[in-house]
Amino acid sequence: MLYAVTMRRSFTLPLVAAALATVGCVHLGATPECSAHGGDRWVEVKSAHFVVHSNLEPAVAVEGAEQLELTLAALHRAMRVSVPPPGAPIEAVLLRTTEQLQAAIETRHVVGQMRTDWRGPLVLIGGEARLTEDAPILHTLKHELVHYVAAHHLGPQPKWVAEGLARYFETLTLDPGKRLVRSGQLHDDAQDLVRSGNLTPLDTLWRWRSQLPPEAETAGYASSWAWVHFLFNRHRERLGAFLKGLQRREAPRAAFDAAFAGVDLTELADEAQHYVDVGSYRVTTVMLGEADTATTVGPYADSAVHATLARLAPKGSPHRAHELEVALQLNARERDAVRERVHAERDSSKKLELARTLATGPEATALDYRLLADALGRSAAARAERTRALEQALQLSPDDADALRALAHTVLSQRETARAVELAERAVKLAPYEPSGYVVLSDGLRAEGRCPEARAALERAAELMVHAPPAKARWLSRHAGKLEAACRGEAAPPASTLPDDDG
Repeated sequence: MLYAVTMRRSFTLPLVAAALATVGCVHLGATPECSAHGGDRWVEVKSAHFVVHSNLEPAVAVEGAEQLELTLAALHRAMRVSVPPPGAPIEAVLLRTTEQLQAAIETRHVVGQMRTDWRGPLVLIGGEARLTEDAPILHTLKHELVHYVAAHHLGPQPKWVAEGLARYFETLTLDPGKRLVRSGQLHDDAQDLVRSGNLTPLDTLWRWRSQLPPEAETAGYASSWAWVHFLFNRHRERLGAFLKGLQRREAPRAAFDAAFAGVDLTELADEAQHYVDVGSYRVTTVMLGEADTATTVGPYADSAVHATLARLAPKGSPHRAHELEVALQLNARERDAVRERVHAERDSSKKLELARTLATGPEATALDYRLLADALGRSAAARAERTRALEQALQLSPDDADALRALAHTVLSQRETARAVELAERAVKLAPYEPSGYVVLSDGLRAEGRCPEARAALERAAELMVHAPPAKARWLSRHAGKLEAACRGEAAPPASTLPDDDG
């Protein structure tokens, strides 16, 4: 299964600037272009954890990649978690102007965005929002990178913890000269909202899962920041114990209750309200330490530029199809363009034909073999070839969590239960934020007769899906019923996977 979750967070222009930009079509005149069609020359900048594509001058694009690496390293240092070794990079697109970004994503008033699509995380920034320390877009970028880091290190988190941590660390500042990282500055807007008895009780925040009415939603975000800020400053050891419990994949409420054993929660709430009313706080300063900012720079092909612009366009937009057509006119074998076509193609025979062209020759990547496996489908007739494709993907990229999940599902359908469990366990360790890994792990454990562990894995999937579309929630509920039936000795359900967001 390829990435199925789409996440998007944007930073918007001030209202005055927005009001001046309301005339005309956002896609006219500002669309970024490749050099073959009169646009700027594009470059590709690779660093330890990012790959940047940009039509800025090479030196400015390198500066952007370096700032991204420094920001990620600073967040890891402030959060006291280790920086992961270089693996699948976070992709970033840095465009010369905000107008070009708005035209590419067909959204007005946006200067930056971080999203996750079927390919993985993607950072989008308009060039006017340069990644200097005081750039507002950097707050949004830090916020989303905190979610990215916390998902890898903490696994499933209650919404108030996830949003509280993200807001706490989005105010982080870095002094590159002195290599100092400071975290814990006040979030002025949030503080104003929670003063004078307006702090949302923690019991209410524990029940915060789905979207609330706007006023309550705003209060939830502000109160989440306030509670995390308060606990960092006044109960740091207990908060640390709670977060360590999450790292061990303990049930969040049980981990919190264990960390705060003996604490009167009513008194804790009074102390927290007093804390935000008074406004006294502490800023934490740590040394940045080592940060790998080495980069390599190379040209970015014109056909690849149009494939990237197709990826940026909204799903269903005619501009997406147009950009793919242009990419393939420039280079009929442009791999990213073909990948986008394979992913979007609904005709199964055409999808398979395109996928086979990708998974051929020395240029084929782990992603290409995963696309081939996906195009082959789950029929018994295609099982052997699908298995070979996924094994080839893992040979090229042993830590590819998507390939591990897909192969676990495939071998489970062949009743190789022990291997399926081993593959699924590796997948959830590498991608603890992805619910489909826990689903296939649950199926494997159930097939081995390990029902309590199978239930626990499915419960973790449910924790990660609290904001999932209704169709996925209904599917998971039905799957839980099938699991219980199988554990009672009734007919066992076949191994299955979560439906895609649009399926």
